[in-house]
Amino acid sequence: MISVYQNKADNNVTIRDYEAMKRYIKLIQWGRRNPVQFIELVLGITLLDYQKWLISEMWTKEYVVLACSRNAGKTFLLGLFLMARNLLFPKLQTRIISENWVTCNDSFRKLEDIATNNIKTIVTTNTVFIDELERTKSDSDGFTHDAKAGNRCKLLNGSEITAVAGSSRSARGKRSNVNVYDEAGFISADTYDVTEPYMSQTSEFKLGGYFDAEVYPIDIPNIRLYVGSASDTDSYFYKKYKEGTKRMLAGDDKYFVADLSCEIPMHPTVNGKPTAPLLSQSEIDRKMRENEIAANREYYNIFDHFNLEDAVVTRTDIFQNTENVAPVISWGGRKHKYIIAFDPASKVDNAPVLIMDVFQDQTKQICGRCVYMENLVVTYGDGSKRPMKVEEQVQRLRELMYEYNGRDKVVPYENITLLID
Repeated sequence: MISVYQNKADNNVTIRDYEAMKRYIKLIQWGRRNPVQFIELVLGITLLDYQKWLISEMWTKEYVVLACSRNAGKTFLLGLFLMARNLLFPKLQTRIISENWVTCNDSFRKLEDIATNNIKTIVTTNTVFIDELERTKSDSDGFTHDAKAGNRCKLLNGSEITAVAGSSRSARGKRSNVNVYDEAGFISADTYDVTEPYMSQTSEFKLGGYFDAEVYPIDIPNIRLYVGSASDTDSYFYKKYKEGTKRMLAGDDKYFVADLSCEIPMHPTVNGKPTAPLLSQSEIDRKMRENEIAANREYYNIFDHFNLEDAVVTRTDIFQNTENVAPVISWGGRKHKYIIAFDPASKVDNAPVLIMDVFQDQTKQICGRCVYMENLVVTYGDGSKRPMKVEEQVQRLRELMYEYNGRDKVVPYENITLLID
């Protein structure tokens, strides 16, 4: 309804039409000024106090960086933010961006679950968002899922939300008003280089035969949302986190950075009163025992320092050169040889077996591809994990050697090399 102004005669809106739409116009304008109240009263979802603060601070910024602990509800928060944003502003192009379908689809599915009341912890029958979706088929709920075109939904006001996944080559040439980078610490710099220009055109640019700059207000700015748990200090996400923090502390109102460690979801409040935690201390303690570095990264937002001068390979190098392939669980033929690397553990640690396929590429270069990994641990009913007994580990290692050595008329141990730490 942004184009409805009663002081202009050329908008084809009569006084009677305007009076009929007046209440709706007031609701839209009120929601734009009060996004937190809009989500709670119109969408019918009660927010935690820290979620209210985040949404109110994010609403008018151009660059938002959220470093969030696991179980802090960041994907849920993003879903609500996008629902409100697209309901209140017409013709928005929103893109949820990732390099793999798993992360991208999880973010879109969370939004879909909120809209269809399919979240167990949220008790509501509200259908405001789903009632505003376009439906191409009579039996459709407005959400479409397509591996090539991307998962998407389009609202009656012309706004559209699309989940985009793929390499930097396949993601070129699009436009957007809202870019969402979920799990931003694990997205390559190439993908950022390609997708950030989606928003190079300012939201204030408008043309048209009846356009009058004195009538149309300044539009809400385009927004880039970088959201995820901490990665390492060599990642693009960390650079945005560092730059945004400096800019925000210097008083630049285009930037907002929030660091939400596990202390926030462990002690949430609603309207100032404590409520049930989203995360337990026992879970964090268990993760700290299993892998202290990963736990500090994922629960306390401590970025890894693996980009030192003596580091052979950084975490960023690994993610930028990672390619998802289907696992190979047995011998692949005479052109393939395998390295089986085993790091045994008998008390409190992981006991991984990593298998690499060694082969020649088209240029006759020797290449390696990690095709399978198995952790020789046992998971108990309380969620705790312990390594298998030594005898069980040895037996499983024998089985893997047998699978990758080959079958008939194959010399034993000819196709495999075993490395044990």
